[in-house]
Amino acid sequence: MTIKTISPRTRRSTGPLIPALLALAGCSNVDPAAMREADHALTGQQGKPVASRTVMVGGSGPLFPACRAKLVTAASVPVRWAPDVQSPVKVTLPGNTKFWPCDGQSADGWVGIVFAASGQGVDACDVARQLPRPREYQGPCRWGWVDARVAPAPPATASARK
Repeated sequence: MTIKTISPRTRRSTGPLIPALLALAGCSNVDPAAMREADHALTGQQGKPVASRTVMVGGSGPLFPACRAKLVTAASVPVRWAPDVQSPVKVTLPGNTKFWPCDGQSADGWVGIVFAASGQGVDACDVARQLPRPREYQGPCRWGWVDARVAPAPPATASARK
């Protein structure tokens, strides 16, 4: 009886390939109903792409909440995708809507805010906790940019964007 040994070089080159092939084999059985449902989710998604800039949270430092004071709109406020008057309006907040200023400086004329979506509790936004370092806000609430005359900027510290 002869035993054939595989060299370490051969083992290294084929080792990662086997799990990848097994993973691809599992993808060959596509459910047509699931594919139609996924395609339906994209129906109506047309138009020009929108340039956006995500709001940063935690810029006041690790000793403070991710976003400071909760404020309330006095009148309706247009919220934009990016800090630019040419940026499309994402949503218009009605008067008496609670929001948190989180990003930006009054000097540049824009403040990044976080606000609850319709039907969402205002405390669901998870911006009261401290963060070890600044990061992009990723939910669960909505975010956008407003004119600094509407919302005061958060306290200035080391810039979160470099």
